[in-house]
Formats: sequence, C-alpha cells, structure tokens
Amino acid sequence: MGIVVLTNGAQVGAAEAIATEFMDIAQFGDVTRNSWYEIAHGHFMNFYKASGDLVGNSPPQNPNFPHPLAIYEGIYSSAYFGEVEVWANGDHLILQIGPRKLQFVLKHWDADVFQMDPGREFTAKGSLYSVGFALSGGRVTSMTAAYFNDNMLGTFPFARPRGT
Repeated sequence: MGIVVLTNGAQVGAAEAIATEFMDIAQFGDVTRNSWYEIAHGHFMNFYKASGDLVGNSPPQNPNFPHPLAIYEGIYSSAYFGEVEVWANGDHLILQIGPRKLQFVLKHWDADVFQMDPGREFTAKGSLYSVGFALSGGRVTSMTAAYFNDNMLGTFPFARPRGT
C-alpha cells in the first residue's frame, strides 16, 4: 500500500499532510491528529523567510569607501566550491560561480564588504548576504561569501588575476 501526492502548488505542507493522514488511516484506521497540515505548514514556511547575515540591517549611513573595484578582480579558489571569478562592472562587482557560470551582483555595503542577493531561485524575497574581501599589503588575499559559509566553507583564497 502506498500513496503518491502530486501537486503543482507551492510548498506549503498540503501534500505532506495528505500523505501523513493517509498513512494514519492505513496504520491506525483513523487520522490520529487534526493538525497535520498545521505542523507541515509551519515547517515549510521557513522556506519563505528572508535569510542572510545582512537581513534586517540597513546599509551604513556613511559607509567607508571601498578600494578601487579593480583590486577585487580575480579568480578565487575553494577546494569545496571550485573557482569563483570576480570582476568590476560599472559601480558594482560580478561574482560568477559553478559550471553553469551563475552570476551574482555585488553592491557596495561598507569598506571591503559588499551585499549579494542570491535571487528567488535560491532564497526567499528579501534575502541578503555579505561578501567580504580580506586585504594584506594592499592586495586581496581572500573573499568570504556568507551565502556559501554555512559550514565554514565560504572563504575563497585569491588564486590568480583574471585572464591568466
């Protein structure tokens, strides 16, 4: 005995509640609780909450200026994520990652910190993450992208200049 629940609706817990109620009836002869939807719905609503280390923070009133954007350009490498390419595009940076060459816009936040909105395919509306660059002796040594840093794997050491 089994059940398949197909839906083209948003993930709100309805399909999970139907399947769980079916399993209750199959195992116990009746639905064991009337709150399966509320339980599942509560878990799924977390997917719709904005995330990121900059969520809820206002940009600084008087941010420190960044270095010239060209200083951040280059290839950064991570043993876990592979290579990331960063380049200047007008008044912001572009971060490109992965075999699909996904591109994210980095807008200045404060000093050597930029903000990144991963977009709706990856996060909920309003999500905002920091991307910080570490410098030593006037040169970038690494970049840490909070979006990739849940397991402390989001630091990308500077590998080489672009085009080399």
